[in-house]
Amino acid sequence: EEAVLKAGQVVFHHALTFHGSGPNTRDTPRKALAVHLQPDGCRYQRIGAWHQNVKDLGPNPKEGALFQGPTFPVLHEESSK
Repeated sequence: EEAVLKAGQVVFHHALTFHGSGPNTRDTPRKALAVHLQPDGCRYQRIGAWHQNVKDLGPNPKEGALFQGPTFPVLHEESSK
């Protein structure tokens, strides 16, 4: 189903959802913000598809490297009750 958004609206979808947009027909640039969320404790694995986040691990990421640090902030921590 097509999602037609007005200025200021937002859409969330799974990373594997096929998505895109038509051409920008205005004289001003189109602005967008993409946020990739992943669970805390994710580690790099050479198997599977490459992901944009891998470049932030450095030029030669090691197998098992944690996605951590200022590029990968923890947005929410579960409380221990």
